[in-house]
Amino acid sequence: MIKKSLLIFALLYFLGIAAIWLDGATTGYEKSEYAVVLGNQVYPSGEPSERLKARLERAAELFRDGTVQRIIVSGGLGKEGHDEATVMKQYLATQGIPAVAVIADSYGNNTRLTALNAHRWVQLDKPVIVVSQLYHLSRSEMAFRKEGFVNVGAAYPHYFEWRDVYASLRELPAWVSYWLSESVPECEDFLKEMGWKIDGVEYQSCDAEIALQSRTMVAKYHVAGKYAAAVEQLFHDRTGMPMMKFACCGWEVSGQLYLGVPIPDTPYAVYMVSGEETGINDRAHWDQISHFKIYIRHLYWSDV
Repeated sequence: MIKKSLLIFALLYFLGIAAIWLDGATTGYEKSEYAVVLGNQVYPSGEPSERLKARLERAAELFRDGTVQRIIVSGGLGKEGHDEATVMKQYLATQGIPAVAVIADSYGNNTRLTALNAHRWVQLDKPVIVVSQLYHLSRSEMAFRKEGFVNVGAAYPHYFEWRDVYASLRELPAWVSYWLSESVPECEDFLKEMGWKIDGVEYQSCDAEIALQSRTMVAKYHVAGKYAAAVEQLFHDRTGMPMMKFACCGWEVSGQLYLGVPIPDTPYAVYMVSGEETGINDRAHWDQISHFKIYIRHLYWSDV
């Protein structure tokens, strides 16, 4: 019975690996502005490994034939002490790819972070091509889709080494882990999402802020100076946000610029500041300030 169970497990395991390879091989791609090359080992000498060279050369082919206009190279600081993204960009230069066409993302420490960081340059509704080893493409595509990209293509180099067999055995549990993981939250009008309709407050945009140890979505709003006092009071009553103080050249919630004041029972925090430098230091004259800015921050990942 145990032998039979082990046999069934092994069969299902290898079928899973085959499905991952098949998915990567059949995805294809369309003409895109960006290709994203996922990092890999850099030797102690500072030379990229053969498999990393193969990925970069495949991306260079996509650039030369006009399939992509720019290449994002993404990697972290390897145990050998080299910034993978910097080494990758340098190697592409030896392949004749102009430096202005290559963007180095040095915070791509893993597949998920590479997909997340791509938000900086690639619009979610635009096509993008991920470039990696064949066995790695299915998980890479999934990581990008979980970050909100809707049109993800895949390209791989025709390069194989026996290490790929071992890597494929490890890939299946990694694929399952990514499949089970939560997606990054949508960057949107967070006040609307909370059901807070505040007179005079106008939604402007929502942007991702990506740092080495944190990932934040920031929804930005404007409120005309004549309504600012009422809005400030509302946030003070609902969240405990301190009233703004005048400092040097404008109004701000002192000491809360980075994280903001937590909004109870939500994942959000709020911060408020005058929208321009001003010498008006009397609240009674806020109507002479064109607008104030409101930031609703969602810190959804932190490694601190």
